[in-house]
Amino acid sequence: MHQLSLIEPVIEQGWTPDAWQTPAAVAKVLASHVNLTDHRRPIDDVIVESGAGTGQIARFLPEGSHAVELKPHRLEQGRARAPHCHWHQADYLTWGEPDTVDLVIGNPPFSCIVEFINHSFELLQPRGRLVFLAPCDTFHKPTILDAIPQPFHLAEQRIVGRVAYLGPDGKPQRGRQVYDSIFTLWLLPSPH
Repeated sequence: MHQLSLIEPVIEQGWTPDAWQTPAAVAKVLASHVNLTDHRRPIDDVIVESGAGTGQIARFLPEGSHAVELKPHRLEQGRARAPHCHWHQADYLTWGEPDTVDLVIGNPPFSCIVEFINHSFELLQPRGRLVFLAPCDTFHKPTILDAIPQPFHLAEQRIVGRVAYLGPDGKPQRGRQVYDSIFTLWLLPSPH
């Protein structure tokens, strides 16, 4: 298992976990999971960033990737930061067509992680992948595992130190006492 080190974050009060934006160091590592050819073109044809927020991850994705964000003001910031992506104002949990996506990537709201995983699995083509940031203990919780009906393979890249997510002012925030990992999931064939 490879680990990613982060700089020590600064202190901030009153920030909620679902509103945090991904810092650049983590966004770059997430985006590095896009499979590229020798000529730096993506092998993954359809790439979607879920809940793209202000474009922290999208700015590192290949041209033509899709970014989905519900909140108009965040979508406009993201569109300005990552104009090379196709931006969609929508709720990711209801967006898209089944079996049409090669790679879903993102930093989903931790409060709806199961819904995010299940919807992403619906969107993915049979050989597609899901790459996302979540607390290290996400897959140690039986309630989460029991709520994901599809069999899947899991790889984890632990982050050393707590992630200093970005606040509304774009500065690193601290306050969570949770450690995070970057997870990659692949659907396994159904046992029919």
